[in-house]
Amino acid sequence: MGLLDETIINIVILQCVVLAISTIVGIVAFGFAMAMTPFFLLFLDAKMVVEINLILTFVLFTLIFFRSGRCVDTKLMSVLLLGGLVGIGPGVALIYFADETFLRILLIVVVLGTAIFATRNQQSLFKNQKHVTFIVGATFAAFKASMALGGPILAIFALNQRWSARETRAFLSCFFMVIDAIIIMSHGLVGILGVHELKASVLFVPPLLVGNFISSLIVRSMNERIFRRLMLIALMLSSSIVLFRQIIEYV
Repeated sequence: MGLLDETIINIVILQCVVLAISTIVGIVAFGFAMAMTPFFLLFLDAKMVVEINLILTFVLFTLIFFRSGRCVDTKLMSVLLLGGLVGIGPGVALIYFADETFLRILLIVVVLGTAIFATRNQQSLFKNQKHVTFIVGATFAAFKASMALGGPILAIFALNQRWSARETRAFLSCFFMVIDAIIIMSHGLVGILGVHELKASVLFVPPLLVGNFISSLIVRSMNERIFRRLMLIALMLSSSIVLFRQIIEYV
């Protein structure tokens, strides 16, 4: 099931969803793949969904990073990236060897698991505990390399560092940008990512750019308290979207 085989109406619907979600993600700097996955899965196979999400998140977070002032805790980022490098290998192996049914089920389990984690208010698990930084990086990268998911895990970690809104956006977007670039290259090297996936992804770049532009206007007038609240709302909203889809699917 390929995107290029879908009707124009279906593609336009997905482009509108990308516009809306990229606007929200441009503000909070995480959750694009988690929110888009349920919509993409309506029309595409799981492996195609992973590749499109990887490319679009790389583009979006690169844009967010370069407009966030690049204020990043380099020491903390180094530990996260080291963990991320360890996690990428197992993640790539999983998507390479897993069949479609297993990957689709795993996508659902990971997203719903993250939703439960967020609703149980487990943010304090990561609060100022630098020794878990490596584990967070490795876990995120494994999920990202295999399913293009994992953003909420890092978002909860970042929230509990008590950074400013600008620092949070810069840190999250920097990490996502670097890890996405490495994963995209590794997927290309093993043959998971090809021309077909790149062509499909290009269809969603224009609405992504528009969404990013809209979000850049919104963040200029946003205070710290509203930003933190929006991050928590985004955690719940992206999780609820997946839960709703699963309820509809099995009723």
